[in-house]
Amino acid sequence: MPGPGVSGAGMRTALPVTVVFVIAAALAAAGCSSSGETARTRFPATPGAEERGPEAPAPGTSFAYLAQNEGCRCEEYTVPDKKFPVRYSFRATYRMESGFITSIRITFENRGRDTMFLDPGSVMVSSRNIGYQFNNMFLPLPDLVIPPGDSEDLDLDGKEVTDAPTWNKIAGEQLTLTLKGMRMGENVLGTQVVTFVPENPMLREPGE
Repeated sequence: MPGPGVSGAGMRTALPVTVVFVIAAALAAAGCSSSGETARTRFPATPGAEERGPEAPAPGTSFAYLAQNEGCRCEEYTVPDKKFPVRYSFRATYRMESGFITSIRITFENRGRDTMFLDPGSVMVSSRNIGYQFNNMFLPLPDLVIPPGDSEDLDLDGKEVTDAPTWNKIAGEQLTLTLKGMRMGENVLGTQVVTFVPENPMLREPGE
């Protein structure tokens, strides 16, 4: 996508590639939650609005992606590794500013006795409708080390490459995040795949 920009708290070395692409639950099972705090701008009814259709949101207004894993639609999705004491949380939002800008935050929680290393791993973001620069390409994760008992956040920020931004692309959009190759000590952690569907502000809810 244009390439997600990637950053992480406590990062030892900056990621050598700028990516502009481009979520609690018990450790024993995946889960999801919805905070209800995400911006959900709706559009006030005005005379003639039914004939004109909904107005486009103000530039810069943020909307949520909903993770569609484990049979739920949730703003925050949390899942453990299947073999090792590591937990991941995923949350994503987007806004329109001369094209779609998407932000994804991944929280890595090391609940084990060994150190967790991100740098052997890679991340890929795949969009169905939006043309991010490195769409469908694996890119290296930063040199981020997470000691036992600690957690760290990793932010992925990406902008659409376009000369003609349009809200039409939000209809049917689906975003898939894939993480693979991270290590806990000498062990390779399992691949994580999360699918997101964006909230569509152009669709009115009944009574609005």
